[in-house]
Amino acid sequence: MPSIEQKILSGGVKVVLVTDKNFKRNTASICFDIGRNTTTHREFSALHILEHLILEGNDDHPSPQEQLFKNNSEVNGEVNNEVIRFWITARQDDFYDNLEILSRLILKPTLNDLRLSQEKKVLAEELQEGLQSIEVVIGQRIEATLWPNSMYGQLEQAYESIQEITLEDLERVEQKLTKESKVLIILAGDFDKNRTLRLIERYWGSLKVQLAVKQDKLELAANLPQLSVIPTNFDQSICQIAYGYQKETEDRRTVALGLLNAYLSHPGLGLLTTELREKRKLVYSAQSWLEPSRTRGSFMIDTKFNNQKTKELTATLFELINRLEEGGVDKEKFEHIRISLIAALDEDSSEPEFWVYFLESTGLLDKDVTKDFDNYREILQELTATEVVKEAKILFQPKNLVIVVAGPYMPYEVEELKKYLLEILGTNVGCDTQTERYISWSRGVAARIRSLFGRKK
Repeated sequence: MPSIEQKILSGGVKVVLVTDKNFKRNTASICFDIGRNTTTHREFSALHILEHLILEGNDDHPSPQEQLFKNNSEVNGEVNNEVIRFWITARQDDFYDNLEILSRLILKPTLNDLRLSQEKKVLAEELQEGLQSIEVVIGQRIEATLWPNSMYGQLEQAYESIQEITLEDLERVEQKLTKESKVLIILAGDFDKNRTLRLIERYWGSLKVQLAVKQDKLELAANLPQLSVIPTNFDQSICQIAYGYQKETEDRRTVALGLLNAYLSHPGLGLLTTELREKRKLVYSAQSWLEPSRTRGSFMIDTKFNNQKTKELTATLFELINRLEEGGVDKEKFEHIRISLIAALDEDSSEPEFWVYFLESTGLLDKDVTKDFDNYREILQELTATEVVKEAKILFQPKNLVIVVAGPYMPYEVEELKKYLLEILGTNVGCDTQTERYISWSRGVAARIRSLFGRKK
């Protein structure tokens, strides 16, 4: 097991050091407690543009990607619901120089109107690609239906805000990033701790610690269950069944939901994979996954299948859920999956990149994270099948449910599906009738983006 230490720089910034002689490379992550949940649409668009500009270089490092790639290093960034992060992965010989370059890029970005104009075009193309992906459209629909106040589900405001971004917006979010956000630095690898801490202190020690940004605690919609139908011309249909949940507690419930997810969709043992194996002509793929955040999450079952099989597939999925709730779990299968998860966890922990993601969400909270891995592993070993079934009963309720289907559905097929869901759920199911307008609107936004930024297609 790696050694995990937590240090505090002179200004209060938290640094987590994960060291192990067996690590073959070093990884550093610099993470800020600001994201979609703590900004307006306009601020988030500006933050996304800022993330791109930081990685594209400044006056001191006009071509950082070229310089870092030359020595086989990787550098990237991401902005999501909760955080914006930048990270590098490098060999030990290059690690210190690359960490210094990344720090300079973040703390001294070059912002001007020309770079802003160029980056708005790049971001517009990214958004256009997203609008043409049915998976993205479904994900947005689920988010908007489960969490009505979530900005992630409000495509129109988010995408149309791009054209409004000014240089002043960029400068304002840059100030918010480095002067008003909480910062967490995670370093994982086989490096000289004293040398690394001196370097980090030189660049980040003067930043004064901020209180953790208050994340929006979004409430589940009150009008669930809901059925959304998105008409498309695709040859296949896609169905996502999503259950939203609030995270009143942290560790134990999170681990229980992860074990429940594995019980459903483990590649060789999960219920979805084994039960649906006989229906290969019906189902092309089926999986479940968790999308957690600090205060909420969704549990999704995703399938791709032949167009006319929606009812049969939905029946199979709900039958599996009912069997899990009423009859408990197969104890032998449960233990096999638990052992498999522990083995996978131990294997993943041998890679420095694992620690960056594992420690990030709790690291931004005011707590010591040095024992987080041990606690997680211990809970995974202790959890009983009874606890997992209990979580399933809490989670798999109609009041938490959204079903989104996309495919070449006719109106009578939508009515049949709605009636069928009423029969198996035993409760009224709301039906989104605005989906056709929504798809037309999405295509319209793509066209407006092309016209605004001069892209011909």
